[in-house]
Amino acid sequence: LLCPQQRERTVLMHIQKAASQEEYIRGQMRKNPYVSTEIGPTVRHVREKICSDLNIRDAMEIMELLVGDRIVGLDLPISQVHEQVWVPFIVARRERLAEQATAE
Repeated sequence: LLCPQQRERTVLMHIQKAASQEEYIRGQMRKNPYVSTEIGPTVRHVREKICSDLNIRDAMEIMELLVGDRIVGLDLPISQVHEQVWVPFIVARRERLAEQATAE
């Protein structure tokens, strides 16, 4: 029995700081969008990439990542977070904007 090998799904990520964090975290993530397969398979790898690029390794253990206004677990696969958190967030936001536009 032959089974095709499952490849890790590639997700393009736009990483940015919350405006409220500008004075605490210096620097910018300038290479947006980032390719998930170049960073690693889990959200923990994303956190490590952010801390490395912004030179804030000391803060890595206390840093939490938000996706779609939700704190996400570090051991979750990036592709799963994209499918189950980010995509529904974007769809709901587009629906709200469409409703607001038709109400005006």
